[in-house]
Amino acid sequence: MAESAVRIVVGSVGNLAVQETKFLCGVTREVTFLKDELLRLQAYLKDADRKRRSGNARVDVLVEFPQDYGPMYQNFEDDVVMVGFEDDHKQIVDKLVESNKMLSVVSIVAMGGVGKTTLARKVCTSSRVKRHFDTIAWVTVSQKFKGFDLLKDIMKQITGSIYESIEENKEYEVGKRIHDFLFRKRYLIVLDDVWEADTWEQINRTSKVFPDVANGSRVVLTTRKIDVANHVEMPTHVHVLEHLDEEKSWELFRRKALPSYRMSNTLDVDEFEKLGRKIARKCDGLPLALAVLGGLFIKESEYTSMV
Repeated sequence: MAESAVRIVVGSVGNLAVQETKFLCGVTREVTFLKDELLRLQAYLKDADRKRRSGNARVDVLVEFPQDYGPMYQNFEDDVVMVGFEDDHKQIVDKLVESNKMLSVVSIVAMGGVGKTTLARKVCTSSRVKRHFDTIAWVTVSQKFKGFDLLKDIMKQITGSIYESIEENKEYEVGKRIHDFLFRKRYLIVLDDVWEADTWEQINRTSKVFPDVANGSRVVLTTRKIDVANHVEMPTHVHVLEHLDEEKSWELFRRKALPSYRMSNTLDVDEFEKLGRKIARKCDGLPLALAVLGGLFIKESEYTSMV
């Protein structure tokens, strides 16, 4: 989970502050600030993860993070895709719009914090994908999901209608309505954050929800578990996301942090790069951690410039 990734980074940054005191010179304060803010973020992510595990599919740690962190995530998704996942983005889009007419699944697999949800969101909003599909629906599955609730969410998105009054024992009816609606469409359904291998079976247990009418419809699935990706019983392309390498990690960190320091007289840019590269290496190629730290540098530099 993202909270675990941030916990690792908290320890790494704390060690950096202790071990590199001589090198850091005048910026020990900034590193201490980063560690304190990361601890706050870790607590928030822990609470968000708890809500997701309880079935609250609406929790989005990048959207709901306190408003005073807004600059940290400005253009976060664009930066991640442009810096780290340009090739992945193109490959997945190509796979979705290829000429193969059979209904198939594209699974994006990576540990928490690597950027699979961010990448999937950028893929779904790309102009090629939006032009290619008649309808697109996105549902977050989470660990404790109810198939009936997921089906209602899908139906609401594709039809624009709300069926809150449908009783849970009418799951077959909801699945049938989705099937009949999608039967006339080239569709893309995204199942984000799938944890269990039998999720597909649970969604389709009362009826075949997603029809295969040989028109090139697709399902995108994001998961942390390779066995989940391999379990779906239909043609599946598994796309494993790797961590960012050292140069791409630095580039993403720099995009989030360096512009602010160019306008600041409190820290030499060369010294910032030395420090920034050290901190970026501590993030182990995790885009979320890199964006958080880069954004926190912005926040601290803005504060420093006012005092």
